[in-house]
Amino acid sequence: MSSALPLFELIHGADARAAAAATAITQAGEWDWTLQLAQAWRVLPQLGQRLRQLGVALPVALAQRLAAAATESAMRSGYAARRAGALAQQLAAAGIPAAAFKGIAALAYLHRSPAERMLGDIDLLIREQDLAAIVAALAAIGFLPTVGSAAADAVQSHISARQDNHGATLADGEGLEVDLHWRLRGGAQQLLEGALWQRVAPQPLLRQPVPMVAPIDALLLSTHHALRNDLSPFPTVRDLSDLHGYWRRVGCDYSVAELASLASLTGLAAPLLGLLQALEAVAAIPAADPALAQLREQCGRRVVVEGDRLYDWFRGRLERPVRTGYGVQDLLLLLADPPAVGRLLRDRLRERLRAGPTSQRQRREAVLGSDGNRLRAIAAVALGMDLRQWRRAWAVARAQRRAFKGGGDR
Repeated sequence: MSSALPLFELIHGADARAAAAATAITQAGEWDWTLQLAQAWRVLPQLGQRLRQLGVALPVALAQRLAAAATESAMRSGYAARRAGALAQQLAAAGIPAAAFKGIAALAYLHRSPAERMLGDIDLLIREQDLAAIVAALAAIGFLPTVGSAAADAVQSHISARQDNHGATLADGEGLEVDLHWRLRGGAQQLLEGALWQRVAPQPLLRQPVPMVAPIDALLLSTHHALRNDLSPFPTVRDLSDLHGYWRRVGCDYSVAELASLASLTGLAAPLLGLLQALEAVAAIPAADPALAQLREQCGRRVVVEGDRLYDWFRGRLERPVRTGYGVQDLLLLLADPPAVGRLLRDRLRERLRAGPTSQRQRREAVLGSDGNRLRAIAAVALGMDLRQWRRAWAVARAQRRAFKGGGDR
C-alpha cells in the first residue's frame, strides 16, 4: 500500500508543500488511489478546494468522479445542516438545553457552505436527565430511536473496551442519525461538568440559530476524538482540519493560558501538542508561531516530549498504512487497559455460548473464531514494530490512560 503522507500534505500543507505533494502523486500515477483515500477519510471537500487553489488538473474521468462525489457530499451535508436547525428549534421550543459539536459546529464556525465540510450525522451534548424529554421532542420531527421505540431503548451505553462515552442514537426516515452524548469518561468529562455549558452560544447555521459549544471546547473535543481513535489517519486527518480552524481563533475567542489550563485538566495537553505539531510539520502553522511556543512553555517539557512521540506515531501511521483490521486498535487497547481486553473477550464468549450448544469442542471453536483472528492480528502488528515504534505506541497508550481514565496532565 502506498504512503498516505502525500494526501495529508496536499490537504494541510502550506502551498509549496501541497504543490510538491500533488506533483509526487501525479508522478506516481496514484490519483485514483488518492481519491479513494480522501473519500474514506471524508475529506473530499478539502481535497477539491486545494486542487482548485493549486490549479491542479486531474484526468477527466477522475475529475468527473470527484465532482460527482463532491455534489453528493454537499447535498448530504446540506440536509444534515437543515435538520440540525429544525432540531435546535424543536428543543428550544421545549426548553431543553443542548449543544452541537463535531461536524455541525465546525460547519457553523469554520465554513461558509455545507459543500466545504462532509457531515455524516449530528452530534449533540445533552444533560442525562433530559434524555427522555429529548427523545420525545425529536420524535415529533421524525427522529426515532434506532433500537426500540422509547428513551430506554435509544440508550446505547458506549462503555465497552473501545468507547469512552455514553450516548444514544436516533435517526430520521432518510437515515440521518443524531448522536446524543451526556458523559465523556475521563478528563474530558470535566468539560461537561465545568463551564462548558456557560460557554454555549447560538451560532447561525443556514440562517438558523443553533446552540454550539465554544471554539475552545470544540478544539479539545476534536483532540479527544482523534485520541479516542488512536490517532489513526481516519478520522485524525479530518479532525485536524477542524482543529486548525479553531486554533486560528486563539487570541480572539480564548487565550493560550485558558487552553493550556483546560488541556492539562482534561489530560489532553500532550495529544493537542502532537496534533499541532503535525500541522506545524507541514507549515500549516508557522514554525515561529508565538501562540504555539507559549502553549508549549505552559504545558511543560514532559508534556511537549510526549506530544512529540504522539506526532511521530501519527506520521508513522501515514507513512505505513496497515491493513490489519482491528490489530493496531486492539494492541493499543491492550497497552492502555489490559483488563478491558479480557472483559471484551469474556463478554463475546458469553454471547456465543448463550447462542448455541456448549460442548468442549464448540467452546474451543468459539474462543478461536473471530477473536482468535483478532489475537493473531495483534501479534502480527506487534511483531512488525521496531523499538522506536513500540515507544510511540506506549506514548499513545499512556495518553489514552491519562485522558480516558482521569487525572489530567498534572
